[in-house]
Amino acid sequence: MAKSCDNRQDEFVARLSRTVAGRAEGESALAALRREFLDGVERRDPVMGFSGEVFARVIADSPTLLARLLNGSPKR
Repeated sequence: MAKSCDNRQDEFVARLSRTVAGRAEGESALAALRREFLDGVERRDPVMGFSGEVFARVIADSPTLLARLLNGSPKR
């Protein structure tokens, strides 16, 4: 499980870099990141943390999983 979480974190960070590097001429880094975030929300992108209602309920109902989520990861 930790490996999967690490992979998603790595992908998230890499996506931020690609978004900024690939932004249109004249587009600010902030605008590009905002655009990417809003696109991810629309896609319900799991890399950005959108896991679906059922999965979110499993996390919320588990004290252990909820504590892990709230304490973050070592990469933060």
